[in-house]
Amino acid sequence: MIRIRKSESVPHIKANYNTDEICNLIHIDQDEKCYLCERKLGTDYEIEHLKSQKNFSDLVREWSNLFLSCSYCNGRKTNIYDNIINPVENNLENIIVHIDEPISNRVHFTTTNQDESIKHTISLLQRLFNGKGNLRNLRETKFYDEYRRKMNIFQSYIDKFLTGIEVEKHRDLIITELDIKSEYLGFKYSIIIGHERLVNEFSSYIIWNKK
Repeated sequence: MIRIRKSESVPHIKANYNTDEICNLIHIDQDEKCYLCERKLGTDYEIEHLKSQKNFSDLVREWSNLFLSCSYCNGRKTNIYDNIINPVENNLENIIVHIDEPISNRVHFTTTNQDESIKHTISLLQRLFNGKGNLRNLRETKFYDEYRRKMNIFQSYIDKFLTGIEVEKHRDLIITELDIKSEYLGFKYSIIIGHERLVNEFSSYIIWNKK
């Protein structure tokens, strides 16, 4: 999960906020990715309210409260997560460290910030990637397997670059993987930031949407 932008041209939202026009604008803002898990949306997208409809009925059609998520994330972000950090107003990738642990088939999210909204955000991300109580059902397992496969590809590019195997080729592949439209940038950024040589080589490619 990383910082995203929100169009300053606020559309006129009538009774129905779930229109092609609104969804298209949010698609552009979010680089066609789910704002929570960062997967490509394709045709699997739903309007998601940062503050839930149940608890914040006055914000149901508020532009600043409308995001797009995949059905997987939308089904798990219930109204108990109304207090997550706003991804438009914060450099999430600098606040929450995304830790990939392929050996244990788990991911972890850590922070030095004790703000309650950060804690709620981490709790939600743990739920999405690790399942409930660290147990994954079938859908959650398939979600994680997809994540694992794509991160393995990125890590293989990193490993080959660092060990000197076709350096220029893998440098270009890493840059492509760091494009703002790519998936799982929060995790990729953490890998880059955690290695001095990678920071020197690729710091200019992890600046998207930051303020």
